[in-house]
Amino acid sequence: MGDTESSLSLKQIQQMARSGTPGLALKLLDAQHPGLTKGSEEWFRWSRARTEILVARKSWELADQHLRDLPAELPESLQRWALSQRAWLLLESDRAPSARELLRELIWQYGARAQDTAEESLWRRMVIRSYMLEDRIDDAATAMHRYQQDFAGRQAQWLQLRARILLRQGRADIVLELPPEAVEKLSSPIRLLAQLRSGQIAAEQIIDATRKLIDDEATTAAEQARLYKIITEAAQVKSDFPSALSALEHALELADELPLSDKLFAVSSDELWRVYQSYGEILANQSQLLVGDDVGWINEIRTAVETNALVRAKSLIVAMIAVTQSHSRRAQLMVQLANVLNVQYGNWRVVERLFLHSDRFPEMSYVPESVRAALVEQAIERSDMVLASNLLASLRDTGTAADLASNLRRARVMIFGGRADAGFDVLNGILDRELFLEAEQLDQFMQVIFDLQAAEQHQYALQLFLRLEKERSLPAERRRELFFWLAESYEATRQYPLAALYFMRSATYTNPQGSDLWGQSARYRAAEVLTEAGLLSDARHLYESLLAITADDARRAVLRGKIQQLWVVPADPENVGN
Repeated sequence: MGDTESSLSLKQIQQMARSGTPGLALKLLDAQHPGLTKGSEEWFRWSRARTEILVARKSWELADQHLRDLPAELPESLQRWALSQRAWLLLESDRAPSARELLRELIWQYGARAQDTAEESLWRRMVIRSYMLEDRIDDAATAMHRYQQDFAGRQAQWLQLRARILLRQGRADIVLELPPEAVEKLSSPIRLLAQLRSGQIAAEQIIDATRKLIDDEATTAAEQARLYKIITEAAQVKSDFPSALSALEHALELADELPLSDKLFAVSSDELWRVYQSYGEILANQSQLLVGDDVGWINEIRTAVETNALVRAKSLIVAMIAVTQSHSRRAQLMVQLANVLNVQYGNWRVVERLFLHSDRFPEMSYVPESVRAALVEQAIERSDMVLASNLLASLRDTGTAADLASNLRRARVMIFGGRADAGFDVLNGILDRELFLEAEQLDQFMQVIFDLQAAEQHQYALQLFLRLEKERSLPAERRRELFFWLAESYEATRQYPLAALYFMRSATYTNPQGSDLWGQSARYRAAEVLTEAGLLSDARHLYESLLAITADDARRAVLRGKIQQLWVVPADPENVGN
C-alpha cells in the first residue's frame, strides 16, 4: 500500500463502504488491519468494522472466516465477543443447529464469568431465536420461560422476543395483556400485528395506520416489508383480495431486506401464487368461465389487461394456469404473467421471486425459456453474475455462427458467474464452428479469453490461445500479441520456462532484435520469469541488453536495481551460466 492508502483512518474506510464501494473498503481494511500490534482494543475496532461491512453485503461465510482463527493473545472478553459474533452469523445464514452448538459451548465455558450476566442473557436469547428459526416454537417458549426465571428485570431485552413467540403460538391476545408501558415498547409492526390478530382493532384501521408508517420517510425497507405483510393479513380478513395481492407483491419485492430468522413477517412466492389462484377462481365463477373454454378465459384476461385491471388479469392468468390442459398454453400464460408484473413494477424482482423461489418450479427448466432469458438480462444489469450464469446454463445454446455476439456474452456471464468450464465450452464451440474469425470478431473473442485470465482460469485460457495459434491465420502483429498473452498465463501457472519462451517469441516475432517498445516490454517480462525459473545468467543478459538501449533515467535505475538483485538471489547450480 502507498502512503496515501496507509494514511486512511478506519472511519474513512467505513465511509467508503457506506458510499457504495465496500469491496475497496475491505481491501484497504485488510491491508491496514493492525492485528495486535496496537493492542487488543484496536484489533476489536477493526475486526468489528470488517464484520459490519461483510454483514451489510450478506457475505456471511467471509465474515465468519475472519473470526474463526482468533489470535491466542486476545483477552478472554474479546474471544467471547468473536464467538458470539460467529453464533449470530450462523443464525443469519440459516444454520440454527450450528449456532446453538456454539452458543451452548459459550454458556458452559464462559457463562459463570460473563460480565454482569449480560453476555449470558444475550446467548440465551440467541438460543431461543435458533429454535424459532427451525419453527420449534414450543421449545422456544420453554426456553423463554426459563430465561424469564433466570433474568428477571431485563424486560426491555426480551420483550420483543417474547411477543414474537406468543404471536407465532397464536396467542396475540396475551401480547396485549402485557402492562401498557410494555406494549408501548413493542415495535410498531409487532404491536399492529398483535392488535390485528387479536381482533382488538378493526382490519381497516390497521391498514390505515400501517400505510401511514410505510409512507414515513424514516421507515426502513425492512420495516416496510413487515408492514406490507400486515396489510396482506388485514386485507384478507376483510376479503379485499386486490389490496392483499398488492401488499403481498410489495412484501415479496422487499423480501431480501428481512433477515432469514424473521419468520413472523416473512412472505413466500407460494403464498402469492395461492392468493392469485384463490381470487382468480372467484373472478372466473363470477364471469361464468368454464374449464376447457380457453377462448373465454383468454378474452376475459385480454379485457382486464386492456382496461389496466392488472390484479384481475394476473389472478385470472394464474387460475387458468391451474386448469388448462395445454402445456404450451400454460407456458404462454406464465410469460404473460411475467410481462404484466414487469409492466406494473418496472423491474423483475417480483417475477424473479415468483418463478425462481417457488415449490411450483423445482428446477429452472420448469420456468418458460423466455422468462428465464428476461431474468438473465435483469441479473446482468444488477451484476448478479451467479444467478445469470445459472439461468444461462438452463437455456439452450443456439450454436450458430450468426449468434457469435450472444454466445460470447453467454461465455462471459458463465465465467464471471463461477462456471468457467461452461464458459470455456462455449468458446471452444465457437472455434469448432467458425472457419475464420474476422479482425473485429477476433478482438471480441480475445476479450473473453482475457476474462478467463482475470478469473484465474488460466488452464482454459491456455487451451484457447494454443488453438488460435495453431488453427488461425493471424496477422503478424496479432500473433505477436497472442504470444504475450500466452506467456502471461504460463507465468500465472508457474510454468516459467514456457512463459519466458513465449515472452521472447513475442519480443522478436516482427522485430528480431526486440528493440521496439513492445519488444522491450516483452523482454523485461521474460527476464522476470527467467529469474523465477532460476536462469539468472539469461535474466541478467536481458536486463543488460535493455539497459544498453534505455535512455530514460528512471527506467535505467530500475534495470540497475534488477541486475544488482540477481547477484544476491540464490539459483540452482545447473542453471547458473558463466
